[in-house]
Amino acid sequence: MPSARAILARCHAKLGEPTPSVVLAASDDALRGCGLSRPKIRYLRAAADAVAEGTLDLEGLGALSDEDAARHLVAVPGVGPWTAAIYLLFCDGRLDVWPKSDVALLASYAAASGFAAKPAQRDFDAEADRRYAPWRGVAAHVLWTHYAVLKGRKPG
Repeated sequence: MPSARAILARCHAKLGEPTPSVVLAASDDALRGCGLSRPKIRYLRAAADAVAEGTLDLEGLGALSDEDAARHLVAVPGVGPWTAAIYLLFCDGRLDVWPKSDVALLASYAAASGFAAKPAQRDFDAEADRRYAPWRGVAAHVLWTHYAVLKGRKPG
């Protein structure tokens, strides 16, 4: 997440608020100057285009179930299940979304549980679904905070 924050800060500094119209009008060089790779530029533009055209209604996601909102997001090129879950957690404030295959969550859980070896990611995700529902998003935030502490970073 620190790299995403740095990219966003550079976008704000170079382009202003990165609205869909700003992203669509920016040159590839300007976006690369913010730290975005070519594939990320393509995906960011696809998302901006979907919002601008109205095929991606970010405001309307709140009326959808977690599963339907995630399906709506992954319909955008470049948005996979993990990205959709992160958006729903951080931007939409969902409390019961679990970002499957998140390696930081697995590492934090393994360390907190005292495991000598990390469990398989698939097993961990299934355990999180069972153990933490209906508060999986809250559990993810706690585990990310623990991971930041483990790595000597400031949480948040």
